Amino acid sequence: MTAPFRLRRLLDLRELHEQAMARNLAHARGTADDERRASDDLRRACETSLAHAAGIAANGTTMGELVSLNRALREFDQHSVVADERTRAADARVDECHEALAIAARARMILDRLKTRHNEAARAEAKATDLKTMDAVALSRHGAESRAHTPQKHRKVR
Repeated sequence: MTAPFRLRRLLDLRELHEQAMARNLAHARGTADDERRASDDLRRACETSLAHAAGIAANGTTMGELVSLNRALREFDQHSVVADERTRAADARVDECHEALAIAARARMILDRLKTRHNEAARAEAKATDLKTMDAVALSRHGAESRAHTPQKHRKVR
């Protein structure tokens, strides 16, 4: 029977931490994908509005309509900049979560290796104990057999 691994609870906690970091990474990736989609949708809407504005300008519009259109396009640009910043922030969060997961995985792997070494040492110790026991049994049997087959010297009686 092997001795229990004294750091088992810590290993369990490291595994739970690694799983939590994996969930955080998955959530961050989902958020980054959502932000990227929103940014792309906004960019497409802006391009559609620019195409529409070009059509309006070509047909001859009033100055008020052009000013209004210019204001709307500037707002699209501002929203696009904000969406790009949010996308970059979400991507940075993904990178942070990925690094945290890598750190958690390394910490767990270190404890896993310690556990493996502990188990190997316990098996080697048990094997050595078994070998010593078998040697002792073999020596005692050999000693008993050799005494049984050895002729005893008789003393001469005077």
